[in-house]
Amino acid sequence: MNATNRVLNRAALLIVGLVLVAVGGGVAAAALVPEWLAAWTDGADALDIVFDPSQVVTLVIVLAVCVAVIALLLVFVLRQGRGHTRTIVRRGGSDGLGGSSGAGGSDGAIVVDTKVAATLIEAALADHPAVASVSVSGYRVRDTPALKIAVSARRGASPSELREQVDLVVGRWDEVLGSEVPVLVTVA
Repeated sequence: MNATNRVLNRAALLIVGLVLVAVGGGVAAAALVPEWLAAWTDGADALDIVFDPSQVVTLVIVLAVCVAVIALLLVFVLRQGRGHTRTIVRRGGSDGLGGSSGAGGSDGAIVVDTKVAATLIEAALADHPAVASVSVSGYRVRDTPALKIAVSARRGASPSELREQVDLVVGRWDEVLGSEVPVLVTVA
């Protein structure tokens, strides 16, 4: 239920890994070969003297790469958390938003929040002696709302008995709702 692009993720890991290997290899080589260590320290001293104008192009390229990496990381961070939804069911309404149809009449939409499902399902399972805790959340999977029900079992509880109880509660939920909502159940 995660919308993260795997190729982009793997490519970013590869690039970061290669950069770290290159820097680590350079440090190791400078530590092992005395001539390279002298060149490394001379290079550091040269930075203290004066910045060479011919290196402006290199500096601009490094800056552009840093900006691109920051932009990619921001896109990655902002894409996280997709998939969660607050609305589990939306029915009716001419515009789908429950707006008025004008001329004094109204075409309303029925919207069922995920918290309604969570409250009802958690309350129905809370009294069962084999259930330690229940968590219900809503997700969008391929533009279809779905529920994720995570049930923590007490020690010695039968997972199959818990699954049957959850199936019974979900069946009642579907009856109340008037339609079936896809459900993922995890028992731990």
